[in-house]
Amino acid sequence: MKRTLIFFLIISNNLFSQNFSCEDKVSKHLIDKVEKHESINLIPYFSKTENKWGFFDKKTRKIVTSPILNRVHFFKPNLRLFYEMNNGNQENGCDANILGSKENYKIEFIKQSDYQVYDVESETTPKINYEKLINDEISGFEVNDNNKIIGFNSKFYNKKTKKSILKTWAIKFKNNYYAIVTEKINDKNKYSIVNQQGDEMEGFENLSNFPIKVFHYKDSDDIWFYFRTEAGKYKFRSLLKNKEISGLFDRPLNLNNYAKTIGFAILKTNGKYGLLDLTTMSWRLKPKKKNDFVSLNYSSSEVLSENYINDRNNINFNKEIPIEIIKQNRLKSNVYIQNSKREFYNLKRKIIKPKK
Repeated sequence: MKRTLIFFLIISNNLFSQNFSCEDKVSKHLIDKVEKHESINLIPYFSKTENKWGFFDKKTRKIVTSPILNRVHFFKPNLRLFYEMNNGNQENGCDANILGSKENYKIEFIKQSDYQVYDVESETTPKINYEKLINDEISGFEVNDNNKIIGFNSKFYNKKTKKSILKTWAIKFKNNYYAIVTEKINDKNKYSIVNQQGDEMEGFENLSNFPIKVFHYKDSDDIWFYFRTEAGKYKFRSLLKNKEISGLFDRPLNLNNYAKTIGFAILKTNGKYGLLDLTTMSWRLKPKKKNDFVSLNYSSSEVLSENYINDRNNINFNKEIPIEIIKQNRLKSNVYIQNSKREFYNLKRKIIKPKK
C-alpha cells in the first residue's frame, strides 16, 4: 500500500507540473522575481543540485530566482528562451522573448516549444562555366558590387578541373580587393592570398593550411588572418603590414562570435588564456596561467548596434562597422567571462558570485 501511494504521488506531481502553461511558468518563476531589478545587473548562477541556472543581482549579490533554466542566459537587454522551463524533456519546453527592465519585462511573445526533427535538404549548386570568365586583359581578377569574382586571368584557371583556383568571393578592404588561391602542388593543397593585380602578398605564399580571416572594422588599419601551422597550432598574421601576434595558439573557437557587438575574443596560447581586443588586435587581458577562461558573454541595457541599416530586417552584410560603435557598445554593457566552475569574471578578473 505504501509503495502504491509513493508511485501515485510521483505521477501526480509530474502531471501537475505539465499542466502549467508557459505564461504561468515564466510569469511566476521569472518575471515576478526579477521585476524589481535592473536587467543589466542580473547574472546567471549555476546550481549543482538542480543542474540548472538562476539569476542573482550584481549589486546586492542576492539570489533573485531559483534555478529554472537549462542554459546560460543574459538580458541583452531582452531574454530569448528556447526549450526552457521544461520538466527534463524538450517537448514541454517554452520559447519566449522577454524585454528588459526598461520595458518592464514585457513578454513580447511566448509559446510552447515547437519540437520537431527536420530533414536537411541540400540545394544543388548551379554549375559555372569558369572558362568563360577568363580575361587575359587583366593580370588579376575583377569583382561585382557584391564582391563576387566575375573574371580572372588565365593563370588562375585549372585546365584539368576546369575550375578557377580563386575562392568565389573576394575580400574588400579600403576599396582594395584580395582573393584566396587554392592549388595542388605535389599532391598537397597550398594556399596563397593575392591582390587584385594578381600579385602574391608577402607572408601569405604557399601556406599549408587555409587562412581564415578575422573580422575587421571600417577604420582598422590592417586585415588579420589565422592559419594552422605544421605543428598543429595556429598563428595570427596581418596581410598588409605582415605583423604577427607573438606565440602559437590553440584553435581559436568562436573567435568572431562577439566581434560585431563587444569586439572581444578568448584565445589560448602555451596553456594560458587571454582576452584579445579585436579592434586593436592586442591583449585586453594578457594570457596568464591563473586565467580560467571558458566562454565570453555580456548583459546590456539596450540592443547593441551591429550596424543595421535602420530596419533590422534589412541587414547590409558588406557594410563595415566603425570601431566607435564597438566602443559605444562596451559602455552600454557588462562583459563577463565564464570559468570552468561556471562562475563569472568581470574584466578586472574579479569573480562575481551570489552570497550564500
